[in-house]
This record gives sequence, C-alpha cells and structure tokens, in this order.
Amino acid sequence: MKQKTNEPLCSNKNTTPNNQLPICTPSTNQKKESTKKEGVHVEVRQYLNSFWIPRNLELDRLLVEHDLTEWCKPEHFRKLYLLISLIQHAYLDFDKRGLKRNSFVPIASKTLKEVIGEHRINGKCFYRIVISVLMKIGVIEENRKYRAAMDGKNGFPKSFRFTKAYWNQPAERIQLRTPKPHKEKDRSVIKNEVQEFIHSNLKRLCLSDKILHEVLVHASDERRRQIWLHEEKFREGAINLSGGKNQRRIAHCLTKCPREMRRAFVLNGRSLCEYDTPSCQPTLLLHFSNQIPAAEDLDYRAVLSGDFYTALGPPNRDKGKNQFLKFAFGQYQRENILGRNFTQRFPELTKIIRSFPPKESGKQTLSCLLQDLEAEICIYAVVRNCMEHGLFVVPVHDSFIVEPSSVQFVQNAVRAEFSRRFGFSMQLKRKWEQEPKEFTTWADFSEENGLAA
Repeated sequence: MKQKTNEPLCSNKNTTPNNQLPICTPSTNQKKESTKKEGVHVEVRQYLNSFWIPRNLELDRLLVEHDLTEWCKPEHFRKLYLLISLIQHAYLDFDKRGLKRNSFVPIASKTLKEVIGEHRINGKCFYRIVISVLMKIGVIEENRKYRAAMDGKNGFPKSFRFTKAYWNQPAERIQLRTPKPHKEKDRSVIKNEVQEFIHSNLKRLCLSDKILHEVLVHASDERRRQIWLHEEKFREGAINLSGGKNQRRIAHCLTKCPREMRRAFVLNGRSLCEYDTPSCQPTLLLHFSNQIPAAEDLDYRAVLSGDFYTALGPPNRDKGKNQFLKFAFGQYQRENILGRNFTQRFPELTKIIRSFPPKESGKQTLSCLLQDLEAEICIYAVVRNCMEHGLFVVPVHDSFIVEPSSVQFVQNAVRAEFSRRFGFSMQLKRKWEQEPKEFTTWADFSEENGLAA
C-alpha cells in the first residue's frame, strides 16, 4: 500500500521536504513568534499521495489491531498520513520553525479543517475524528491547551506530537498508490444449469465482519492486502464464475480468494463449513488402475488409504504436496523425495504419468485430464445431486462449502461416486467450521489447516 522513495531529508531555501506538501513560512524574523501564535498553515494540492512519516510506523497494522480496518481505505489513509506528515515536517524543518525535536507542534484548526475536512459525522468534525483515531492507536498525543485571539491579543492553537515510540526516528518519504476508480463488475460466463446454480448460491453469501476481522488480525501484511482486495470485489458483486479454457473445472471468487478468507463467508447469518476431498489428484490417478499390474494397484490403494503425501514424501504435508505437483505435472528437472519414492514403488504408473505431453505442446496434459475428472465428480455429479435435492453448496475445486446439516448427504454422494468410478471409498475431511466446539482458538484452526498463526 505504501512505497518508499529516496528523496533527501533536507530542503533548500525555496522548497520543503515534501514538495507535495508546501508549507507557507513567514519571514525569518517572525518565524518563532508566528509559529507560536498561529501554528502550522498548509496549502495542499487536491490529491496528495506523498508524505513524511517516522520510519518505524506501521499504520495499517495498528489500525487492524485496534479494530479500525475501515480506516485502511486509501482515502482515509491519506488523511491520517497527512496529519502525521505535518508533525514530521515540522521536526525536519525545526531550524525554521523554532521547534525542539519531539516537542508539541501547534497546528491551527483552520488548517486542519481545510486540509483534513470539517464535514460532520455523527455531530463531530471529521478532522477531530482523524485526531482521535491517531490517538487511539498510539501514534500522536494532543496538548489541548489553546487560547483564541481576542481584543487584539494574540492566541495560540492546540498542538500535537508523536508518542515516545516514534521519538527520534529517522524520517522516510512514502507514496500511496492511487488505484483508478472503477466499479467492479460481475464477469461471470455461465454455460449450463449447474453453473447457474453455483452462481446463485454465491450471490446468497455475505461476509461476516467479525470473522473477517479475526482473519485479518492474524494475516501477514501481504496476505492482508490480498484479502482487502477480494473483499472489495465481492462486496461489489464480482462473482466472476467461469469454466476453464482447457478443462471443465470452475473458477469463481471463492476459488481465487486467500483460503483463510473463505471461513468469513456466511449464509443469511447461518453457519457454514468446508469439507475437502483428501489427496484428490493422487486418488484420481486410479483412472489408470486397469493399466498397471494388480499388485502395484493394490499397493497404491493402500497408500491412498493413509496420508499419501507424508507416506511417500517428507514429514511436512504441504512440502509433500508441492513435491507431488512438481513430479506429476511439472517439468520435474530436479528429483525430490516424493518423486523418487513414487517412481521406485509404482514404476508402471510413473511411465503413464511421463507419457503425457508437456503444457507447451498444446495437447491434453495429465493436469487437464485429472481436472476434468475432478469436475465431473465434484461439480457435475455431487453438486448436481445437491441441486436436485435443494441443498446449498459451493464447490471450491475438490472441496465443498455447505451447511453442517448437509455434510452427511455430500459425504454419501462423494463416496458413492468414487466407489462407482474407481472402487475406492473416499472420506471427506473437514477444513473449517464456523463457531464449532472443536475450533476454540485461532491456533487450533491454523494447525488444522496448515496456516501460520
């Protein structure tokens, strides 16, 4: 959200450290006296994107931690950074201002009204709201003493300074990238009744602010920005459902958003849950079971009955999954643990995997074939079954977001479909459930889903 620049910290006589933030200075002989009387007056351009701040300030993190995520929008960020920049600029320009480092900086209310805004929200001036937000998150302190000019006597305005956490910090210049204003549109391309059913279910969802806040608090900065982006798109109605170009797999807003964000979606206030088909891609290789020896097929089914990725790969399941994807679908130029064990244990199945052309060939790859099988089972069999019985379901590739009361129905439908096609009994695995007894803390949820706490 913010971008550092390498501008110098000192200014010449005719410029200021922030040339986007020109501050009108009085004559040399009147500097100290005028500052005390009137405070800092600013002439600011209509659109301001560049500011001076203490280097250790992490404004977006502080806002999230204090449950003020609505202030993370760019238009609010600018107002917060503008007041911070006024204080920081006064410290950088102390030789002209007559101010001591870390002392209170007088800023006239007239300036605050003009630059930050004087429109009222719930009976309170907007610039006062901005001040209260920065005070609440521990960035600034306010000296409320002031005196109005009366009967020819000079007055002085209220003043502000950084809290001790930001004293004597090096200053840096940041820029806020201004996205082009546009309205997100739903670019869904619906081709059949099942896709129409999924699209209608997605439109019934809404975001829980409470759950979303919990997710944001524990997310990294980069992940948090991704969640905000997908939140904005969803709230504006961008479902964006479409089928794949080379296979029947369906993508939509929930398949593209960060996976930890999915648990924040609710259905008319009712709780939802997500159940996953474990080791789905390796299981779909049973499509070739009649082309390999019976002993190898039996051994492969035995491995699938446990945790496939840790049985053949490293102890870390996520690493094992990545190694399988590289082995089965990538160029696989460097041997990995899972690939080596798979090749040694299932040589005939490995030959079949290697017989498929690479993606660059333009022909059907193994990845596209298995994704077609996945779509036939999860979407055009299981989801269609739910549609015919009037049950809510949103597929996310090989997992299903449903109401807890529908879990057993979906479980039976998946088991029946895998048994019919491959003679293999599939047991769905829970990924998350809203307000469950089993997930009492974020740490439990993170451990269950392999997320960093």
